[in-house]
Amino acid sequence: MLLLGVGDEYGSLTKTKGGGNKSRQTIIPTQVMQMLYDYTQSARFKNRNEKFQILCKSKRDAGELAFFDSVDGVDESKTYVFVSSTGVPFFLKLNELNNRWNEIRYTASDILGCKIQGTIHNLRATFAVALFRALLKVKAKDIALAIVSTLLGHEDLNTTLMYLQIAEDGPTGDEVYEDVLDFFGVSDWLDDLDDQIVLRNKASIT
Repeated sequence: MLLLGVGDEYGSLTKTKGGGNKSRQTIIPTQVMQMLYDYTQSARFKNRNEKFQILCKSKRDAGELAFFDSVDGVDESKTYVFVSSTGVPFFLKLNELNNRWNEIRYTASDILGCKIQGTIHNLRATFAVALFRALLKVKAKDIALAIVSTLLGHEDLNTTLMYLQIAEDGPTGDEVYEDVLDFFGVSDWLDDLDDQIVLRNKASIT
């Protein structure tokens, strides 16, 4: 894994409900970063970036300055990785991103033989749960939760806990949900009950 800075401090956009651009560090697999780098060296990417530059010039010439000056406006000095075939940055084409996600979802549903529900934003919760489970194997529970919360950019741990609720609904939800329940100590009363039964049995024997 590599640390990846996002938000205003790092020159990228992470638009919040209040219109802010919150900065934080998260992680990205080295293999994914390598794939992105390889793509930025490809002829396909370079062609799209050229179209992006042409698009920006046409907007400037036409006096469409809102294209650049709005809260989530385009910064023509940047080299965006995700650009459409017409040169439009994908963050301006959310419907197209959702369409691509639907294609992935339908393909996965067909291969797995079961209907997959959820929006592209659910992948954020999937990331949180998978990371939480991995950290539980090597970190104390409170530290694991704090790390996940930080990487998600949450200021309140309760917000992170809401994301972890996806564990109850996933295809392998039973195992994941047990990890989450264990974090809360939900099963502690079972251990107490076991101890009570053992003591009761010893008393009846004597």
